[in-house]
Formats: sequence, structure tokens, C-alpha cells
Amino acid sequence: MKTKLFLFCLIGTFALMTSCTPKPELNEVTPKTCVVALSKYFPYSTDEKFIFVNESLNHRIEAKAYDAYKQGIYPQTIVEADQGEEGEWSSSVHAYMFNTQINPDSLSWTHYWVERISAWIYNTPSESVAPIWLVWGMSFRLSMRKPQEYFTAYWDVHCKPSELASLLTDTITLSIQSIESPDMDTTIVEGSCVHIVRDKGIVDFSLDGKTFWRRVKE
Repeated sequence: MKTKLFLFCLIGTFALMTSCTPKPELNEVTPKTCVVALSKYFPYSTDEKFIFVNESLNHRIEAKAYDAYKQGIYPQTIVEADQGEEGEWSSSVHAYMFNTQINPDSLSWTHYWVERISAWIYNTPSESVAPIWLVWGMSFRLSMRKPQEYFTAYWDVHCKPSELASLLTDTITLSIQSIESPDMDTTIVEGSCVHIVRDKGIVDFSLDGKTFWRRVKE
């Protein structure tokens, strides 16, 4: 009886240790593995709605996914590799969106870059100390009034290939870089940020460091 109990506990402990062991996201840093790793933060589809509610301000913003090339692919993934001796390459993922007040077909193609969530990984071997450049960016339109209200967020870091996996954490935090709005203080304050979570995507953002626009799904 004691032997069976010991084996049961041993198996249970092993199972618990296995389930808690972190799984490496990047066993090898290549253009393909980087796209796969970044895509985990973009679990979106072509019919995606981005609805944000600020309960403190009693305000709601809604945007819809925009398939820029109308190929039924969302988000867009891009891999670019240099065929020369330098061996430079980049991998990126982009989720374009439009505030629902906008008819996307009424704008030139350059406008879809205004509202987006993007992530890039650049590899520049000539930068021997830190050849990898990880970049995150977001631009979002709050309203279509004149002048238009929007904000941008950004975060980047240079690192070695062996350090990249540790930077792709469960939650990515982007700091707000600029705010354009006639109705609020556009001074960038501490705590203003965007949160992007692996397997969930963007979850919220704050422009004042106090109140949050939280994403809701309907």
C-alpha cells in the first residue's frame, strides 16, 4: 500500500513539474521561427473587432480588422531575406485596423498604416555585439473629429540571438510615445502604456497612467 502511494505521489509530482516547465519559444533564431514566435501575440482573424471601453470615462472605441490586400489573410506576415553575403533578414507581423467611423475603401492605401499593431525582428550580422533588433509598435485612432485624435506606442531593444527568447515574455508592454487630442492633456505621463499578451493579443491601453481602455469581446 505504501509503495503504491509513493508511486502515485511520484507520478503526480513529475506531472506537475512537467506542466510548469517553461517551453522555449525559439530553439533557433531564423526568419521562419521568428514569424511563428511573433504570431503568438496576434491571435486575430479577418472578422476581428477591436472594441475598447474606458469605464472611468464612459467612452467606447471600436475598430475592425483590415485585410489590406483582400486575400483573406490576417494578420499579415512578412519575411525578407538578403541574398547577399551579409545574410541580413527581417520577420514581421502586422494587424491593420480601421476605426468603424472610417470607410477604408475611401482612403488611399497609405492610410491603413495609421492604425495598426506591429512587431519586427531584424537580423544584422554586421552588428556583432547585438545583431538582433526587436521592435514593437502601435498606432491607433481614437476618433475622426478634426483634428483627428490618435496615439502611438513603441518599444525596441537590441540583443544577441541567444537573448531573444527571454525578451518575448508573456506580456509585452509598449510605452506611449505621442498623443494627439484637443480634449485631454497630451503630455506623456508615467504609466501610459499598451499591454499585449501572448495568445490573447492586445488587452488594454492607458493614456493617463490611471484609467485603462480595456478590450472587450462581443
